[in-house]
Amino acid sequence: MRARYDGPVTIAQDLTVFDIGADTVIARQTTVDPAAWPVVGPTKVTGPPLSAPPPPPAWWSEALITD
Repeated sequence: MRARYDGPVTIAQDLTVFDIGADTVIARQTTVDPAAWPVVGPTKVTGPPLSAPPPPPAWWSEALITD
């Protein structure tokens, strides 16, 4: 990685959230309700994916590391 990028790097765990502001970056762990209420009623959803992911922004193509 360092052959291509010399900026800051972090290793995160699941549910880590980065709030990125103009002057600060705040890292925190999100909270999940372990006893969330179930969704009641009929559904037409049969499994993932629930919907197609949005297309990536145009600037991603310039940031891709291809080799």
